[in-house]
Amino acid sequence: MKTSVPVRAGVEHLSRKLQHIHLNQDVAPGDPAPGDADDKVVQLAKRLELQSQVLLRELEGQDLAAARKEMEESEYWDTIQREMPAYNTRVLVPGDQDTDHGSL
Repeated sequence: MKTSVPVRAGVEHLSRKLQHIHLNQDVAPGDPAPGDADDKVVQLAKRLELQSQVLLRELEGQDLAAARKEMEESEYWDTIQREMPAYNTRVLVPGDQDTDHGSL
């Protein structure tokens, strides 16, 4: 049975999003046999399930609204820094009360 392209793309996308979550070797699913793409997708999906469970345990009891706001602010400042041209410099004005969000 061939795995459809959207399913494979979705699983690979989630894999990239959760790549920072590491599993113990004793619970991580093994590598599939070489050559069978469907088995690779199934194994990757099993790994994603385990990584999702780890993530849920880590988030348990945390203030999710505060965590979301912190992630959004971090993403915003990261985006600003990437989009600024190299020749753009920030000039500090005496008496400016702006908080430091990294060098822009």
